[in-house]
This record gives sequence, structure tokens and C-alpha cells, in this order.
Amino acid sequence: MTVLNSHQNILRNNKDIRTLIFVLIIGLARVLFWWYSVSLYWLVLPISVTMVFILFCIKHNHIHVPIFNSVLLNRGFDYVIDILTGNTVHDAYIIHIANHHKETNKHRDWGNTERFTNNKGALSIVRYALTTPYEFLKGKLEWMKDPENKQLGRKNFRANLILWTIYILAAIIDFKAALLFIILPNLLAQFILVSFNYFQHNGCNPSNRYNHSRNFTGTVINYLTFNNGYHIAHHHYPSAHWSQFGEIHLKLLPNIDPGLNEPHFLKYLFRILFERNTKIDVQQRADQQYVIK
Repeated sequence: MTVLNSHQNILRNNKDIRTLIFVLIIGLARVLFWWYSVSLYWLVLPISVTMVFILFCIKHNHIHVPIFNSVLLNRGFDYVIDILTGNTVHDAYIIHIANHHKETNKHRDWGNTERFTNNKGALSIVRYALTTPYEFLKGKLEWMKDPENKQLGRKNFRANLILWTIYILAAIIDFKAALLFIILPNLLAQFILVSFNYFQHNGCNPSNRYNHSRNFTGTVINYLTFNNGYHIAHHHYPSAHWSQFGEIHLKLLPNIDPGLNEPHFLKYLFRILFERNTKIDVQQRADQQYVIK
């Protein structure tokens, strides 16, 4: 009992014991893959990319609800998760909270998913995932010009300095291993992360209070992403802990268009890869008829 209370004092929510276990296992695996330059590279690569994507989900939850009660521990965790994912917590905060949560796929959302709606599904996804990081960078640089945001900009600069110092050292020790086991998995996971935003918002109605996002309700995907599949619940209660999203989703369910709840992510993915997004646009125009609640 004493040990449990100790955990509860350190952590804001003891469900984040699982978060820390995931970070520990993934962190050790990434270091070992780089250090030993595992020969079965093409087997290890999809595992590495999946692990980094999981870490992005953990980072997302952490910027909304910091894991620890201690400011110092949260700052240390920031640096750990920065190094393991290849971009900073501050970058994620600016792009996700300062912009996306305010605009939620409207015109001023830097990650607006409606830019490529006249192409076939697969082409739209690829074009979106390849061009959106530039939109993020452009929007972030413009955001940091505001005098009120310069302090966070300075913090972000210091965090990036630490991050890239470690990456350069890793490259000096073994350039090929750094490229194959650090840089490439990070870039591919970033591609998947940006695509996931497309899946969660494309074809939805950004003007509707409940139908601005798409949910993925499968057990496996929500276990691995720490409930990031319950996206409408997250947008409604961004300060809620990730462990509460399933329960919140059930409460919001009567207000959500049933077509926006996808129980099987892979089935959804294969379906949209081979359909034209103009079909989605028809549904979106129909959604405009909903009365905003």
C-alpha cells in the first residue's frame, strides 16, 4: 500500500504507470537497435516506426495532462520524449494545442485536411502527409513572431539544441546506425502521425460541435495509442486524462453521427485508400444540414 501511495504522489494518475512502462521498454529498444545495428533491419524498421508512433501518442497526452505532479520531473520527461521522437514537446504544444484545438480543421488550422479533396484517397493522404509538415513549420514560425509567444519560442530553441546535440553525437559515433535506427523511423512515424490527423478529421464537419472528428473505437488501437482513437471525446474534454476518454465517448455517443464511429481502423484505412474523396464531400455537405448544438 505504501508503494502504491508513493506512485500516486509522484504521478497525477496511477494509470500512467503503464505509460512509463511503455516509454522505458521503447526507449531501451531504440537504444539497443542503434547500438547493435541490428542486422534484420527491414524486420526491425516497422517495429521501430510503430514504437515511435506510440511515443507520439504518449507525448500528445502528456502535453494536455502532464504525467507527474513535479514540474522538475515533467521537464525531465519532456527531454526524454523529445529525444525518443525527434521533435520537442514545445513544438507539439504550439501545433496541437495553440492551433489545432482552437481551429479544429477549419481554414486557419495549419493541418486542415480539406486541401486535397479532389484526388483519389491514397493520393490525397500522401500529398497531405508530405505537405502538412511545411504548413506546420510556416504556421509555427508565424505564431512565434507574436511577442507574447517569444518565451515559449526560447524554451523550444533550448529543447531543440539539446535534442540535436544528442542526435549529432549519435551520428558521430555511428552515422549509418543513427540514420537507419533513429532518423528514418522518426520521419516515417511523423508521416503516420500526420496521416492519422487526416483520418480523424477528413470528411467531417468542422462547424458541428459533435461531428468535427472521427472516432476509432477498436480495443487494440486504443490500447496502443492510449485512447487517442476517441478523438471527439478528447476535443470536448482536452484536460481529461486519457484513461477517461472511453467513458466520455459513451456519454457523447447519442450526439455523434454513427458514421463517424469506426470500430475497425484497418477496414476504414483500406476503404478510403481506394475511394474518391468526392464521395466524402457529399457526406460532408449533408452534414452541413445538422443543427449546431
